[in-house]
Amino acid sequence: MLEACAPGCDIRETTHHYCIRYGGRTYPAFPKGEHGKGRRAEIEIGHIRKMIRHLHIDKDCAKNELPEVY
Repeated sequence: MLEACAPGCDIRETTHHYCIRYGGRTYPAFPKGEHGKGRRAEIEIGHIRKMIRHLHIDKDCAKNELPEVY
């Protein structure tokens, strides 16, 4: 979803989270998933929605990429 809706975003891995930067804004605490198992681990939808709002990502684009979020 980030590749399609937030092109050029910067994703950096920290010990327990991912730090995502896009459009001059930073979302510093996107969880890695269940006990840090990586990008494919299931993430709670609320975290995704909060990140979309915080980074000002287009909701229609996000809905097209991840219909289960909205």
